Amino acid sequence: MYRSKLAERAKKSENGPKGSLITRKNTNKSSITKKYAVDCHALSQFLNGCRPDIDDIFKPATRRDTVISAVNNTPGTVTRTDSVFYAI
Repeated sequence: MYRSKLAERAKKSENGPKGSLITRKNTNKSSITKKYAVDCHALSQFLNGCRPDIDDIFKPATRRDTVISAVNNTPGTVTRTDSVFYAI
């Protein structure tokens, strides 16, 4: 999905978000398609330097997200123990 690809690029940027994308659902006021389009536009603006942050599109980072992010940026092996990821 395009939204996920843009989010991956945003996370790799210098001031990128640390959490995961929020889950979008249909509501009476707005469809999921419209919400995804708004998210993609915001992500695109962020990547082009036109928007300072995109925290409203991401869940707050958890310890697990932070550890996985650190591991993905460094070489090594990832193991899983009790839902916590560690780099070896």
